[in-house]
Amino acid sequence: MQREDYPRPDAVRPRIRVLDGEWSFTSDALSPPGISEPPHDAATIRVPYAPGTKLSGAAAQHGARELRYYRTFELTPFECAGSVILNFLNIDGFYEIYLNGNPVGAGRGAYASAHYDVTNLSITGSNLLCVVSRPAGDGATRGIFGSVWLEFAARNYFGFLRSTAVYADKAVYVQGSVQGGSEGLKIKAEMAFRGKEIASYDYKASDNFTLCIPLKAAPEPWQIGAPALYDIRLTLFNAKGGICDTVYTYSAFREVRLYENKLYVNGKKTFLRAVRDNCEYYGAGNTAPSSAAIAQDYATAITLGYNAVEFGGIYPTPKHLYILDKLGIAARTELIGSGISHPSSDVAQAAADENARLISRDYGHPSILFRIPFTDFHGSPQLQTTVYENYSKLDSTRIMPATSGGKIYCSPLYEFRLHSPDTESLKALLYIRTNGGIRTEKEEARMLKADGALLTSDALRKLPAYVGAFSAGRLKKNDYLSEKNFIDNYATIYDLIAASGAVGFTFFSLTDSGDGEGLMDTERNFLLSRTGISKLVAVNKRKALAES
Repeated sequence: MQREDYPRPDAVRPRIRVLDGEWSFTSDALSPPGISEPPHDAATIRVPYAPGTKLSGAAAQHGARELRYYRTFELTPFECAGSVILNFLNIDGFYEIYLNGNPVGAGRGAYASAHYDVTNLSITGSNLLCVVSRPAGDGATRGIFGSVWLEFAARNYFGFLRSTAVYADKAVYVQGSVQGGSEGLKIKAEMAFRGKEIASYDYKASDNFTLCIPLKAAPEPWQIGAPALYDIRLTLFNAKGGICDTVYTYSAFREVRLYENKLYVNGKKTFLRAVRDNCEYYGAGNTAPSSAAIAQDYATAITLGYNAVEFGGIYPTPKHLYILDKLGIAARTELIGSGISHPSSDVAQAAADENARLISRDYGHPSILFRIPFTDFHGSPQLQTTVYENYSKLDSTRIMPATSGGKIYCSPLYEFRLHSPDTESLKALLYIRTNGGIRTEKEEARMLKADGALLTSDALRKLPAYVGAFSAGRLKKNDYLSEKNFIDNYATIYDLIAASGAVGFTFFSLTDSGDGEGLMDTERNFLLSRTGISKLVAVNKRKALAES
C-alpha cells in the first residue's frame, strides 16, 4: 500500500485493517443503540460514502433523526493479545460508538479524527461495531463520510506524536507519548531523505517524550514547487528487544512569515495563485473515491499554473494534505465554524473544540500556510483576541488572516472577499492599497462611534492584503464568447491584484459546484477548450515569471 492510500499518511502503522466497505444501515431505529443486532430488514450502505451519494448505494435520509451503522469483523488471538485501536476519520453531528454492546465513546464533530483503544472490549472471533450519528442542528447528518480502520500494536504503543523541524537547529524534534507504560522501553528514531537514511538514534522511552534528531548536513527547505519531505520511522522496543510498535511519519523545514507587506516561505518572496477546492467528487459527495482522484485534481491545478489550494466550507483530510505536501502546493484552510455569527454560542464552543483537535492533528503538514479562524465575525473584541491567542498557542507557525466579512479587531493580514467578475468593481482594490480608504468617511465615523475597538480603514489598508475567491465569470462549454470573456477578465483582474501589492488570490473554484464558476465540471471535464486552457496557462505563466 502506498503511503497516500493510508487513511492518515502522516501517522502510518504497518499493522492496519480498513473497515470500509458494506455495512448494515438503518435510520430512526426503535431499539437501544449498540445492544441489538442489525434488524433483518436493514439496508446496506457502502462506507465511507454519505447516504444519498451514488457510491454509498443508499438513498438520502431526509428528515432522519438518527443514522445507525453496523459492521462485524473478525479478530485473531494474536491481534487480541496486543492493543486494538479503532479509528474514525469523519463522523458528522453527534455520534455514539459501541463495540459488542459496550459504549466506546461519544462526541460531536465532522472533520476531526477520533480514535479509541478498544483492547478491553475486543474479543477473539466475531465483533460487532455500531455507530450512531444524529444531526447537530436542524439539518441532516452525513453520518460516516470518512474511513474507519483498526490498528494493531503491543500493549505498549505510541500515543500522541508530533514533529517540528527547526532550520536554525538543523534538527527535527518529535514530541509524543507512550501508552501502557514506558519503564524499560527504548525508542529508535530513524530519518531518511529521498530514500536514503541520514540519521539513526536510540533513546530511553518515557510516558511523555521529546526527541531531537539532528542532521549532519544543512537541511533542505520545503518550498512551493520544490517540496522536501524528511521521512521518520519511530520504533518502540521492549526490554528484550522485541518490537512493541512502529509508526511512520514525516517532517519538513518550512517557515512562513509576512515582512514589509509581502509573503515569504523560507525566505523566498511568494505570490499565491490559489484555486478553491470544494472537495466534491462525482457520485461520492465530499469523500474522495481514491487518493489518485485527489492527486489528479492537484496535478491539474499545477498544470494550469496555480501553486495553492483553498478549502472553503469543508476541511481537508490528511490524505489531501499529504498529497499537497508531496506535490509542493500551499494550502489555505478555513477552521470549522468560521462563519458562525455568534462566536459565544454552544455551537461555536463545539467548533472551537474540534478546531483544537484539527490543529493538533495537522500540525506537521508543511503545505498549510494560512488558517482562517472566521469569515464572518460578530462577537466582542475580547472574544476575537482570545480566539486568535488560543489558536496561536496551539500553532504559531501559520498565518491567521481576518476577512472582510464581519468585525475586525486584530489581524496580521487583511483578506478581501471579492466574488464579482465585474472588473470595474475590483479597481477599487488598487485604490484601497495605494491611497484610499476601505470605507467612506461617513461609514467609518458611524462604525467607530458604535465600536471604537474596530481597526480603522487606515490600519486595514496598511496590512498585507490577500484577494479571496474572485470569479472571472461563468463558463459555458463550447461557447467561444464566454470563454474569451473569461480569459480577458481573468487577466485584467490578475493585473489589478498584482498592482495592488497583494500577496495572492484565490480563483473561485477548480471544479464546478453547479454555479458555473469552476474550470471543470464535477466529472472533471474541462469547461475550457484546449485553446482556452492554453491561454489560461499562458496568463499564469507570464505573471509568475514577472513576480519572480
